Amino acid sequence: MKKYFFVLLSFSILAVPALAFAADPLGGPVIVTCAGFGTGFEGVCQACDLAQLAQKVINFAVAFSAFVATLMFLYAGILYFTAAADSKQVEKAHGIFSKVFIGFVIILTAWLIVNIILNTLTNRGLADWSNIQCGHIETPVGPALAQPGSIDPVTNQPVKPGNPIADDTAARSQLNPGISSKDGVSYQGVQQSTVNGLNTLHNDCKCDFTVTSATDGDHSGGTFSHANGYKADIRPSTELDSYIKNNFTPAGTRSDGSALYQDSHGNTYAREGDHWDVLYK
Repeated sequence: MKKYFFVLLSFSILAVPALAFAADPLGGPVIVTCAGFGTGFEGVCQACDLAQLAQKVINFAVAFSAFVATLMFLYAGILYFTAAADSKQVEKAHGIFSKVFIGFVIILTAWLIVNIILNTLTNRGLADWSNIQCGHIETPVGPALAQPGSIDPVTNQPVKPGNPIADDTAARSQLNPGISSKDGVSYQGVQQSTVNGLNTLHNDCKCDFTVTSATDGDHSGGTFSHANGYKADIRPSTELDSYIKNNFTPAGTRSDGSALYQDSHGNTYAREGDHWDVLYK
């Protein structure tokens, strides 16, 4: 009997830390910083950030309970092997081991349930349930933007509103690998916020996509237009469509009947016939 108890005790001592840390439950620092804090980007806290903080605190508590459980198992083992003929001490060791084991199983089960709930509420599904990651659209912090209609002293041309990237090659170089462009697409004069938005969409969706139009082509005019660099057209795909529809808020339909979706920063995604018409302000 003592032999089997020793084998079970040894297995438990080795298994508890492994179970607790197998999926990196802490997921980095416990403190959550909203997107861009201290990196030159503006960050806005969202509900997802609160869920992420709650999850990290819970993961930390589980990791700490694993450490305590290991110490208690060791203590029970010492009591058992030093008990000799003392039946009360053996019974005490059995009691400690049983209660700690059952309690830790309950903690792990609760941890699993809470994490699944948190990830479901933040639209992460059941994948990667031990690590909530929040996506954000980042807006660069910089000097005051030029006012529409002012004259560029170098080109002697009216300045476009916002913070455009003058050179097509410079804009392309900032796009993530995995964002491809249809032949003939131009990024000359595209807004920095549009490039950032495309990169963030690619990172959060974890899917590659193709830009079919940026500042090129014949599009509707206006301040927040393709010509002024605020919009881009993206070729639909199963993964991209699913991400937008499951993570952004339906915002009715546009005057042309296109379904609208809006992210937490007010950027809009219109599902036109053969592409997503995306506006990043």
